[in-house]
Amino acid sequence: MREVARELKIAHTTFREHLHNLAALGWVRLTKEAPGYEVLRSVPGMVGSLAGEAGAGPGVYRGDDPVEAVPLPKLLQPAPGHSYVRVTGDSMSGDAILTGDVVVVRAQDAVDPRDIALVALPDGTYVVKRLRRERRKVLLVSSNPAFAEREAEEGTRVVGKVVRVIRDLE
Repeated sequence: MREVARELKIAHTTFREHLHNLAALGWVRLTKEAPGYEVLRSVPGMVGSLAGEAGAGPGVYRGDDPVEAVPLPKLLQPAPGHSYVRVTGDSMSGDAILTGDVVVVRAQDAVDPRDIALVALPDGTYVVKRLRRERRKVLLVSSNPAFAEREAEEGTRVVGKVVRVIRDLE
C-alpha cells in the first residue's frame, strides 16, 4: 500500500482513507494479505468523473455532481484542479469543439480573450465560450458564425479555462 501511495504522490494515511471509503462503497475489500485490498469492481482506465455538461449551442445543461465515469488512458489524466465536462451543441465548432467532446477545464476565475472558457451563468447552467470585453460589458462569443454573440448577464462568472479537447472517433 505504501508503494501505491508513493506512486499516487499521496500520504499513506490518505491512501488508506481512500481504501476504506472504497470498501464502504463496495468497490474494494480490505484483506490481511498483501497488497491489503482486493478490487471488487473497476472501470478500466478510469481516472476521474465527468463534472457535468456545458452548452455549445442553443441548449445549456446544469453541471452538478459527477454524472458518469470517463474511461481515459493514463496519458489524458488531468492534473489537480482540472475537471472533465462533456460538450453539447455546436456553437464552438470553429474551434473544433463538437457535441459529445469532453473538455478538460483548469479551474481559474479569469481567462485571456484568446482562451476558451467554461462559464457559469446566473441560472446555474454552464457554457463553453470565448469572452470579449466591449466597453462596459462582457460578450459570450461562439466560434460558429451561425451563433450570435450575447451579452453576459450580471452574475456570470468564469469557472475555468478549457485546456484540452478529447474526442472519441468511434
